[in-house]
Amino acid sequence: MDPLVYPGRSVAEPVVLCGDELLSLGRVDEAAFVAEGRVPVLAVGSNAAPAQLRHKFALGGVSGTVPMVPVRVGGLAVGHSGHVSVAGYVAYSPFPAAGTVSDVVLLWLEEGQLGVVDASERVNYRRVELPRDRFPVRGCRRGVHVYVSSRGLLAGAGGAPREAGDQRRVMGELLAASPRLREVLGASPEEWVRRVAADHRLCGAASVLLVEEGFVLGNPLA
Repeated sequence: MDPLVYPGRSVAEPVVLCGDELLSLGRVDEAAFVAEGRVPVLAVGSNAAPAQLRHKFALGGVSGTVPMVPVRVGGLAVGHSGHVSVAGYVAYSPFPAAGTVSDVVLLWLEEGQLGVVDASERVNYRRVELPRDRFPVRGCRRGVHVYVSSRGLLAGAGGAPREAGDQRRVMGELLAASPRLREVLGASPEEWVRRVAADHRLCGAASVLLVEEGFVLGNPLA
């Protein structure tokens, strides 16, 4: 994935990802998914993109068939994690926000698929189950899981978490605010991506700088 187009193209209607194909799901049968042993997991970043899931499942050697259902979840907002990924983008992370309703994608994952996604997120995220009374998901009667950043959240205006947005914009604003970050990652989002691609160790140095420069808040969900 091009880091500047993260999180990639999501789905706009209920579908089943079957390898390289997207098939219309039609009626969403939660009971059938549960009977199959599938676990409901909210995707707020690139896991909502079929191309990313296809890549992860292929690398993990598990089934590439998974229902993907756009849903609305209450009490949850989406911001940026307080780290730079090894791919170069500043990934998304959910955080609690009373009165907010967010559009995300609900994945129904088999055990093997869940293990693959858990492993892919293990370094910077952890999977938590959301209380249904605080985070209701329209059209789903079960408690759902979500991956939350263990690296904190990028701060926005007034000390609140920064809302998720375009990568060029967030990179550009971080670079403009920090001469130290510019020394490591360059003067533009494009140079940022080129430097990280050439030396993945820079993502760790940049992540440390985000904390030292005061750009990172704690994540209440973590």
